[in-house]
Amino acid sequence: MEKLKEKTPKTSGGNYKYKFHQSLTPEIGRESLKKVIYTVEALASVSETKLEFLRLMEEKYHPQERLPYTELDAAIKEIDRVRVDFERKFKAFLSVPPPKKKKKNK
Repeated sequence: MEKLKEKTPKTSGGNYKYKFHQSLTPEIGRESLKKVIYTVEALASVSETKLEFLRLMEEKYHPQERLPYTELDAAIKEIDRVRVDFERKFKAFLSVPPPKKKKKNK
């Protein structure tokens, strides 16, 4: 990233003249960008929910900014609690034997 920042010119206002990806060359950054893309694809493939994917991305790319008990953590815990509760109730429902049919008197 530092190499890209050094290579990308700035305007008189102090903003970068080009987007960083426009400065990528085979020598500077393309392979690194590919690695990032593959990592994002891998995290997406192992995540069961969007919230889990976002949490994994946060852990991978912003570990120093991670604060415990964020809204994201609370949402994931609530989803897990609801899922576990549903699975428990569903298993209990499946374990109930079907009612016996009454024989008809003729």
